[in-house]
Amino acid sequence: MVAGIPLEKVGLGKAGTRVLFERNSFTPVLKENPVHTQGFLDEVKYFARRVEGRDAKAFSDLASLRDTYALIDSLR
Repeated sequence: MVAGIPLEKVGLGKAGTRVLFERNSFTPVLKENPVHTQGFLDEVKYFARRVEGRDAKAFSDLASLRDTYALIDSLR
């Protein structure tokens, strides 16, 4: 710390990047497709069916976000 300011804020620290999840480019094979591996496939299917006017079962609802937003609020 310099004068109570963290080094990364002053610019004296070493910058680094950490990749937590990397895209594997578009692959038509389901198990390798990033939409599937990142967990968005069911949501995309639901959206497409609803846009087409067909009935679709939602796998998650807004209540499923409650824990996420509680965590965000606790971090503030």
